[in-house]
Amino acid sequence: MKVFALASTLAIAALACAPCSAEETVQPGESKARAICGKVTALPKSVAGVICGVTVGVPVKIARSVAHETLRMRTQLTDDLGGDQPDMGAKVIGSYLAMPYGVAAGFIKGAVQGTERGIECGHRKPFSKESMSLSDPN
Repeated sequence: MKVFALASTLAIAALACAPCSAEETVQPGESKARAICGKVTALPKSVAGVICGVTVGVPVKIARSVAHETLRMRTQLTDDLGGDQPDMGAKVIGSYLAMPYGVAAGFIKGAVQGTERGIECGHRKPFSKESMSLSDPN
């Protein structure tokens, strides 16, 4: 089962990194052999970048999303329960109710966004901070 999961992950990563066009472009001043060598090494580098981006990026994005969603829901519940000046009871109830929501929503959101970001940025910029969700724009 583990071998099948690893093989399917590698196949998906290889398909995600495959070039979209069959055009051969050679930069001015670059030999044809060097251009072909660059294309040959680009695929394994992209595949490794996608695998690394997904492996590191998904747990990082899940942790950040869980914290963000829990805090967002706690703030919203505390404001809804307590009004302008929430008392201790509203804060306690808001915190207890926000934790399960934040964990569930943050886990799902982080897994989806981390995978998406790992594949997209891991292919475009292998082994970068963006592919591993270490530098987040949001």
